[in-house]
Parts: sequence; structure tokens; C-alpha cells
Amino acid sequence: MGAGVELGKIGLDLRWERAFSDTESKLINSNGAPNVNFDTRVNQIIIGLSYRF
Repeated sequence: MGAGVELGKIGLDLRWERAFSDTESKLINSNGAPNVNFDTRVNQIIIGLSYRF
């Protein structure tokens, strides 16, 4: 989930990435999904700054 805003030539983006928790990945896997690897990295907030020439 994320949002961005542009103010003239400057842009600012904010994004929150969330992966499956161990409990969620076990629940999904127990619902008959074949042997699948899930991304269980930590949650992260990413801030981006851009300049348009």
C-alpha cells in the first residue's frame, strides 16, 4: 500500500510493504496449496524522493 504526491518537479512517495506472517503462510499452505515458498520478511516503510528534469 502506498501513496505519492508531486509538487512541481519534486515527487515524494511513501510505501508500506507487508509480507505474510508465519501463521498466515501456514494457513495458506494448509488450504491445499502445493509446496510454495512465501515471502516472510519483516514489514518495511519505504520513502522515495524524486526530481523530474
